[in-house]
Amino acid sequence: MDNMPEPPNPPRNWVERRAAREAVLDRCSKDAWNDTRAAIQDACSSYNENYALNQEQRVECIPENGKRIRIRKTVAITGAGFSGTRPVDIVVSFDEEVPSIIVAGEGPVASNNFPIFSDETSVQIASRDRPVDPDELSRRILEPLLFEPKTRYHPARRPRA
Repeated sequence: MDNMPEPPNPPRNWVERRAAREAVLDRCSKDAWNDTRAAIQDACSSYNENYALNQEQRVECIPENGKRIRIRKTVAITGAGFSGTRPVDIVVSFDEEVPSIIVAGEGPVASNNFPIFSDETSVQIASRDRPVDPDELSRRILEPLLFEPKTRYHPARRPRA
């Protein structure tokens, strides 16, 4: 038992707890972003597999750099004797300075800011002042765009292999 490392000393006071939280946030906030980015990309891929009947209905998930991803979907528009389609973009980005995930939305997707916070051991993402995991955050970001009111709510029927 002589080779066992000493357990880390727990923080003694609020200053040390704060320092520990800030160190975890600095070290791990990018992991929360990468997990969210992966969840968004997975959700877009699943949407295309299950709901996009043709190329026009597909959603594009375009990584722009390590800190930003653009999601584009063509949506139906109607009004005053006009109907047609147009692309709608949302941009999801990571702010390292004030650790957060930022959504710049248009159309059915509202712009939003999801702070990343930490305790002494881990980081979490907040939505509506509650922790959410990356998959749930991707749902909150994408669902208004992917399932706008005129979207059919059943999976595309695919021929069985």
